[in-house]
Amino acid sequence: MPSLSYIFLDYICPSIGITLSCSMVSAPVKALMQSLERGSLRELNPTPWALMTGHAIGWVYYSFLISDFFIFAANAPGLLVSMWLNTNACKLQYLNQMKQRVMSQPTKSTTRNGHNGLVELDISTGGVSSVKKISIDHMIYPPSLSSDIPLFVPHELNVMLVVIVWIIIISTTSLAPITTERRKYIVGILVNINLIFYFTAPLSTIRTVLQSRNSKTIHVRTMVTNTANAFFWCLYGLSLLNPFIFVPNGIGVLLGIVQAFLSLSYPGHASTNIRNSEESLDKLHASKQTIDKVGEMNEFT
Repeated sequence: MPSLSYIFLDYICPSIGITLSCSMVSAPVKALMQSLERGSLRELNPTPWALMTGHAIGWVYYSFLISDFFIFAANAPGLLVSMWLNTNACKLQYLNQMKQRVMSQPTKSTTRNGHNGLVELDISTGGVSSVKKISIDHMIYPPSLSSDIPLFVPHELNVMLVVIVWIIIISTTSLAPITTERRKYIVGILVNINLIFYFTAPLSTIRTVLQSRNSKTIHVRTMVTNTANAFFWCLYGLSLLNPFIFVPNGIGVLLGIVQAFLSLSYPGHASTNIRNSEESLDKLHASKQTIDKVGEMNEFT
């Protein structure tokens, strides 16, 4: 009969790890949904999501090599969730570029049929400075959007680099004439490197946190689930005597403690600049509503 320690370390710990892994990858979902509703990332840092994709790809591949169902089940859902997170992060970054372009050029608006000077928006105050005549079926197009707008956003590069690296790794190790043990060793090293970067990604803003005394960029729920997840996988790795599992997860536990210390030492709060920016965007939205009302009034005149 298996001992209780064997059941706990070889079955209960990885089962808890699977649950925590799913909770870990879904931790940013609520915050991203809120960002999608307001149309802004604000303090959310999407860089860990690109590393999450590489993390999931690498560990799914490694689970095939060592035939470990627990590792596969813990990482396959993360691959799907990370794709959704990265796609929406790119959309929000692009939307932010559009907003900044509009706000940087508060000039005369142009209607779809080419009439100029009908409405003049003061975006900084959110008011309508001049109204002559407008029809409700005329869509307002700021001239700043009439020129070419770059479609590239920084997060796209991060995601593409991670995916390209893992395509090269998988194709090289799969096609190279090496033994299975050598393949396990190479992939194990590489997934550990990616895992360490994934755990340390929230600390990429440590200098900003220390300077501003604001830990808003550290997502607390993600930090807690990361640390607990690393703890149980560390126990599972010790049971299997697999250093590729217990070493990086042990490091993850230590890094989680550091992040918790930063969060407690420098509680997060929204910055003044962020609030001012959001207020400006709210005023811009109010201006659009004013224009719509004017169009409705002129339709009946």
